[in-house]
Amino acid sequence: IDEYAVSVEEDIIEQVRLWMPFITITSVRILESTDPSVFHIKVDFKFTRNPSLLDSVTIDISSGVY
Repeated sequence: IDEYAVSVEEDIIEQVRLWMPFITITSVRILESTDPSVFHIKVDFKFTRNPSLLDSVTIDISSGVY
């Protein structure tokens, strides 16, 4: 899963850099879930023009496996 986590982090950073250049990703973490068909990705970010504005978003993804 470490290799997968690195790939997810790289993809998120690359896409945000392309589509949302006003945001800088500070952290991407894959969080454990009690449900094996769901995983959570937490993305911490800041705004490039105002680095003191920090925020985060958690994305829940279902793998479709039940």
